[in-house]
Amino acid sequence: MTRLPLFLRSRLASRLSKAQLCARTEDAEMAERLADFLRLRHPANTAKLVARETGISHKTIKNWLAKATAPKTPHFLKLLNVYGLELLEAVAPDDLSWLEGIRTADEHRALVARLDEVLATAARIRERDQ
Repeated sequence: MTRLPLFLRSRLASRLSKAQLCARTEDAEMAERLADFLRLRHPANTAKLVARETGISHKTIKNWLAKATAPKTPHFLKLLNVYGLELLEAVAPDDLSWLEGIRTADEHRALVARLDEVLATAARIRERDQ
């Protein structure tokens, strides 16, 4: 768990409640995990490529990569739409064992779609050969 430097904690503690401090620490951890995930996904031109894939401003993404901010909910949902469960697993604070059920269902859906494509192709080949 990433902790704020002592001098910063003491300054913030006088201004922030314990809950606010905890939330900021969690935001910092999420920002770090997100930056790591995005850089791993796009080692070069990270902000530019993520912006292209998601439609989110590259300046906003640069702030995330600098760990200055964490994404707000609408941006996080856009990221999830593009990167899926892989992103959620990368930024999740704890073990999310319930994700396995979602992953299995997602894989099942993809396999059924692929099977439908193969069956349609086989039917076209049969028709052509008759």
